[in-house]
Amino acid sequence: MKIHEIFGKSIIYVVFGTVVSIMIAYTAFAIDISDRLSGRIVLQVERAGQAWYINPVDKRRYYMGRPKDAFSLMRELGLGISNDNLAKIPIANQGAKSIDVNLANRLKGRILLQVEDKGQAWYVNPVDGNRYYLGRPKDAFSIMRNFGLGITDDDISLISVARGEPVELNLQDADFNLKQIGNQEVSLSGPLKIDGSAPMDSYLTNTGIFLETNMRRVANELPEFRYSNELSKMAQKKVDDMIANGYFAHVSPDGVGIEDLALDVGYDYISIGENLALGNVFTDASLLEGWMNSPGHRANILNDKFSELGVASAQGEYNGTTVWFAVQEFGKPISDCPVVDDTLNDKISVEQKSIDKLSDIISQQRKRLNDYAPLDTGNPEEVSAYNSDVATYNSLVNTFNSQLEYLKNLIDEYNSQVIAYTECAE
Repeated sequence: MKIHEIFGKSIIYVVFGTVVSIMIAYTAFAIDISDRLSGRIVLQVERAGQAWYINPVDKRRYYMGRPKDAFSLMRELGLGISNDNLAKIPIANQGAKSIDVNLANRLKGRILLQVEDKGQAWYVNPVDGNRYYLGRPKDAFSIMRNFGLGITDDDISLISVARGEPVELNLQDADFNLKQIGNQEVSLSGPLKIDGSAPMDSYLTNTGIFLETNMRRVANELPEFRYSNELSKMAQKKVDDMIANGYFAHVSPDGVGIEDLALDVGYDYISIGENLALGNVFTDASLLEGWMNSPGHRANILNDKFSELGVASAQGEYNGTTVWFAVQEFGKPISDCPVVDDTLNDKISVEQKSIDKLSDIISQQRKRLNDYAPLDTGNPEEVSAYNSDVATYNSLVNTFNSQLEYLKNLIDEYNSQVIAYTECAE
């Protein structure tokens, strides 16, 4: 290969190596920003407020996207603490009987789990030193939004990622981006009350409600619902809770909604929905007619985004009258859609780092070749050394091209999986 061809081939990679060098120059600043934001929750203002928790232990960031993600993160990173020690850290707006300043300062930014009280969780806000209760997923989500600190993409990129980043990756000379997975959907309709004066000799059956529902699906040229044990557990919990606590609504007086029920029974979903009914003149068929005559309930029954159904019904007291409670829980589980192999993300990250290092080595080798100029062609030893370095350079470039092609293929594979999942979910 001629000298001008060698250097022509290297031009593609010089800028990439320069970027890596600039990033290395920012290492000290990255450490500083990780320390300053230790224990904080930050929101990417340029990415629709995507939330991250900066773990004080490893100074890395953890993704807190949905209530379920935030709640899971809370349990994973929580530090066990006794009731006596926890009592020494003030509760927001309540204070503490005996404050241990050193303990409170040492635990700022940490998530604490009461090991003596069913693992109840608290977040110690590093700004005010107070602790805030993290009881359910929506509590964790509320804390995340209330205490989140805005941060730019440039600044957050200096903090290393520990887990869960919705990656979007660009590479030098590579025309692609990593795709992102869509969000969950919840569909609720106003509870249906059917009043009447008929005697309580009517009767509801879970099997009958399920069959009557599928009859309406077939009549509207839609596939029948599959029976879901998890959704039926959710429906039964909802019926029992409404009877026990004397209410009729999608959200209980304690703030428990359909998302909490799904989390409780371990139902991982793309979309879920709920229909409620209350009355004393029901049969399985008349119940479905009532729901079908209500636009919101009908929309859930005929929603082609749902593939599974769970039902429950029972008699109970409501405002001093014995009535029937009935619940339909609709869902489309994540398992309905093609799997996205999360290990591909790890492979992509490993290959990216390898390419970064190789790019730096190529830049150093190119500088080594430049140092020969002007080449003393009359010196056999210098010419031999130069030719050896040229061969090394060419070998490095070939390796770089192969690794870059492999990385492109990994990202193409990941993107294809995400696209297939997203199309299924939508």
